[in-house]
Amino acid sequence: MSFNPEQVNKDKDINYQEVLQQIKPDEGDFESVELTEDEDEELLSILKKARKAENDGNLKKAIKLYQEYINQFSKIKEEKEKEEKRKKEEKRKKEIWKEIKKGNFDNNINIEELTTLSEETAKILGESDLDFLKLNGLQKLTDQQAKYLADFKGKWLWLNGLQELTDQQAEYLAGFEGGWLYLDGLQELTDQQAEYLAGFKGDIIIDNDLEEKIKKYR
Repeated sequence: MSFNPEQVNKDKDINYQEVLQQIKPDEGDFESVELTEDEDEELLSILKKARKAENDGNLKKAIKLYQEYINQFSKIKEEKEKEEKRKKEEKRKKEIWKEIKKGNFDNNINIEELTTLSEETAKILGESDLDFLKLNGLQKLTDQQAKYLADFKGKWLWLNGLQELTDQQAEYLAGFEGGWLYLDGLQELTDQQAEYLAGFKGDIIIDNDLEEKIKKYR
């Protein structure tokens, strides 16, 4: 249970014993996370101080220390969960890259899961004979990757995950020869980028305000 230590300072009528029982961790509460030696020592140090304060009858101090222990453990757990998620995403990305390199584009390979591309996979995708490329998971591109994708010969190119472009990327993407270019995630365009995209021969799906900016150069 989370408890605000400031409440201990402000509420003179607080029942410290009751609060202590509410937040004091039980044995086994924090066994779900594999800790490093340093993390274990850090938490154990706080826990020992909390127990000593409790045994000394300083419940106010014990409450604060137990809460510090809980907060620190929660922080460590959150960081480890983020790292585990990152590792899984990285593993999955490499699996997809591997299948792309084999030319495998069946239903088991969801390229929209990708948040980044390598130069090689961008080139392979750009040279593929698919009807469309749905890459809405991509959050950024290099100029070279944009060039490879712009060479794609299919009809639809989805890049709705991109929030910004470089001038060079805008120029490359404007050269895409398909009928539909999806850039609905873009937050802004420079005048130069708008001018380049105005040269696209198909339909651009983009934010309304940015579409109006592009139209000025047509």
